[in-house]
Amino acid sequence: LVDDLSAVLGDVVFPFNKFTRRRAALRDSSLYLPGVIKAMTTEWTYKKIFSAKLAGGKRDHAICLVLDVSTSMFGTLSIGMIKTIVVFIAALRKLSLENFSIIVFGRDVRLSKTNEQSWYAASIYTLIQQLRFDRDDDTNDADALETASDLLIQCSTRGEKKIFILTDDYITCGNRLSMIQQRAEDHNSDLIAMAISTDQTNLKSPYKRYLQCAATYGLLKALRFLVFGEMIQDLAGEREKILINSGHPLSDVTVDICFCLDCTG
Repeated sequence: LVDDLSAVLGDVVFPFNKFTRRRAALRDSSLYLPGVIKAMTTEWTYKKIFSAKLAGGKRDHAICLVLDVSTSMFGTLSIGMIKTIVVFIAALRKLSLENFSIIVFGRDVRLSKTNEQSWYAASIYTLIQQLRFDRDDDTNDADALETASDLLIQCSTRGEKKIFILTDDYITCGNRLSMIQQRAEDHNSDLIAMAISTDQTNLKSPYKRYLQCAATYGLLKALRFLVFGEMIQDLAGEREKILINSGHPLSDVTVDICFCLDCTG
């Protein structure tokens, strides 16, 4: 399961976004001497004379996991959360994504791990001690998300900044939660709410992006659907724009798709 989840995360959520090795390219600010020589010998039919960082891909992303430990999570929701966190963190580490923080919240907000801390015995012990679902009878989700947003703002990464909150969200901070979500969005932090259980939840009401699945293994399809489902909705929106502008119904919608395959070594 860890291998499968890491593959999904690496493909659709945290792709390579930092490259360290230079390759021949069609445009950039530096010339690529082997490319220039080849271009001269082919009477300039060969066009890749520039040097760009296109190989040696690495992932440079910042993640914050926000965990709801209020009493409403007791039962299958808490069991699903714990299983998911174990697999999720293992998948992140398999992708060499150590830059993640963990926040636990109920009535209060508690920082379990910062982005700078390593995931070692002390961090694991701290998190285990905080995963109690019989103490907090309130859900201070807005403060937790505000703290998560502040942590990601301070990160120096140039890549994706994502907040994953695991909650049922039955007791929320109302309108303030919407304001915090907008603030995170303004600072380029992507927020995804998750629940791993068959129990009924209230994720649909306060969150723009959410997923719920019965078991941890369902995350594989749920994450793919969340990403590609949004692409389909965007295409549907384009069709509606065409209909509104033209005033005539369309029987077919033509979409140009280009697949770019990297054949370099």
